[in-house]
Amino acid sequence: MNSPLLQGHHILPEFLENLTVATAVNAAARHCFLASVGPNVYGLCLLNEGWGVFDSESIAQVARSTERRPISRHPNRREVRTLTAVVAGRDLYIQRIRGGEPVVLFDSATSPFGGTLQGRIPEALRGLASTIHNSL
Repeated sequence: MNSPLLQGHHILPEFLENLTVATAVNAAARHCFLASVGPNVYGLCLLNEGWGVFDSESIAQVARSTERRPISRHPNRREVRTLTAVVAGRDLYIQRIRGGEPVVLFDSATSPFGGTLQGRIPEALRGLASTIHNSL
């Protein structure tokens, strides 16, 4: 979503949670949000970028480190992008390590127990998606 509400903000769980609450309880905030997403929105996602280490030795080094943000300075770090998506009742979590192919780490459509993504970001995305769907 390329919403003017989100431009210039670092999208943190707190921001998404606050936006979710604001659109639920404040008609003006809800109207502004709905106007910014436009028609025909079926889902929402959040794309994050960061660093990761993936071999057992590097993971152990990071775990023992006393540095602040040790992964960002580690020589074996790799750029990672993750996508958290809530699309028409379906939750997805996808990861791509630079140079690799995207990997679906979670898809509620194939979850054997009908699970959903848990945590602040997927909960906030579901709340915002609910605001959109309830306004139709």
